Amino acid sequence: MSISIKPDAKDPMSTVCIYLGSEAAGKWLFIVDNADNTGFALLSSRGLRAYLPESETGLVILTTRSPDVALSVADEAEYLEEMGTEEATDLLEKHLGSRTHPSQDPETTTRLLRELTCLPLAITQAAAYLNRNRHVSLTRYLELLRGTEQDMTSLLSREFADITRYRGSQNAIAATWIVSFDQIQDMDPEAASLLTFISCIEPKDIPRSILPSFDSDEKLDHAIGTLCGYSFLAYQEASGMYDMHRLVHVATRVWLRKHGRAVLADADAIRRLGAIFPDWHGGDYQVWRTYYPHVFRLLDRSETSELNERYDLCFQVGTCLHTERRSKITVLYLEPVSRWVSQHLEDKDDRRLAVGHWLGSAYYHVQRMQERVVHIKRRTLDENNQHRISSEGELGRAYLVGGRTREAIEIFVKTIAVNKAVFHEWDISLLSPEYYLAKAYLETHKTKEAIKILEHVVEIAIMTIDRTLAG
Repeated sequence: MSISIKPDAKDPMSTVCIYLGSEAAGKWLFIVDNADNTGFALLSSRGLRAYLPESETGLVILTTRSPDVALSVADEAEYLEEMGTEEATDLLEKHLGSRTHPSQDPETTTRLLRELTCLPLAITQAAAYLNRNRHVSLTRYLELLRGTEQDMTSLLSREFADITRYRGSQNAIAATWIVSFDQIQDMDPEAASLLTFISCIEPKDIPRSILPSFDSDEKLDHAIGTLCGYSFLAYQEASGMYDMHRLVHVATRVWLRKHGRAVLADADAIRRLGAIFPDWHGGDYQVWRTYYPHVFRLLDRSETSELNERYDLCFQVGTCLHTERRSKITVLYLEPVSRWVSQHLEDKDDRRLAVGHWLGSAYYHVQRMQERVVHIKRRTLDENNQHRISSEGELGRAYLVGGRTREAIEIFVKTIAVNKAVFHEWDISLLSPEYYLAKAYLETHKTKEAIKILEHVVEIAIMTIDRTLAG
């Protein structure tokens, strides 16, 4: 087929369309692949459909991840389901070539394919990585995927050769998704905001109520539809929750860092959760437990942030946790708030007094729980038993943070004496109780005793490091 287009033609696409609609064109198949740009498909003066040829002897196939594009150009659409495990296994075997076939380790293969959501590009990229690094097994690759965010980011960002894709196209799955994220940003800002928010929280079991509020529910539904259309978000009918796959979640963080927006995204998410997280006196236990995983992930991710609203959220979460008698984890979220208010608020400030009240109550409950544990172990275990010694050490630390310094000192002195009967004087096992004893001495103004102990602790630490380096 030869189509003559003049160099100065103002609308060459129309020329192609007219020719394919004529009898001279004969039989043809016209493929429009990855038609995801709604700006061209919907917002141009004529729209994409005006450029698609029509003929009884021709067939047009258009692929898109945008429901808006599909509905604008086609009278009917076929929605492709996810690749099944059997098909995905065949694809992996095909690309691994001469390597050990996945069929020889079906359990690991299934776990890997589930982690990759049976996505063809992800499978192809995994096979390319394994072929290039032949010492890496399927199990090891799976460990890297399930490892740190840094490892996952590195794997997802690796480019690989793929002759089945267009020349010049990006083959790293992260890069491919980032292109899609940019498209979503341009065509549906609300969907981009939703994608950004979800990247800051836990990607599983996301309730609708936690999502950002737009001008109307319809806009939120439209944004959700956009992300579901790209398979970046999935609705779980059984639970009524939404899920984002972990790989997409990590790729979104890569995208945000690429544009320098990760810190701002965390700050916006903190403000959102701070605005909707129920107060402790409401007793909304089910809501708390639904929100907890998302709040925990966000607060842990942003632990270096000095944003005022972050400490407000820590306080909200801490008081709810304490209401549920989860005192140990309560302390983890209230202690940073206590340090912040002591630096920024006056001694008699109501907020500072409230934080002190809640934290003191949490310390008290932690002490009571630990006292019960130690009491039982003192009745059932020998004083040289390491489980008993460990529990007594925890009780000593609870006394120390709760202001019962003298009782803490008694426990640390006894713990150190028992440990010295079991371990050598220079054993590293003595470091922790000696450090806390020195800290207790400092609080009771026994500075000389504290310095002597700390010098010994430092000496043991240096010896341990030297031995490690020598080994």
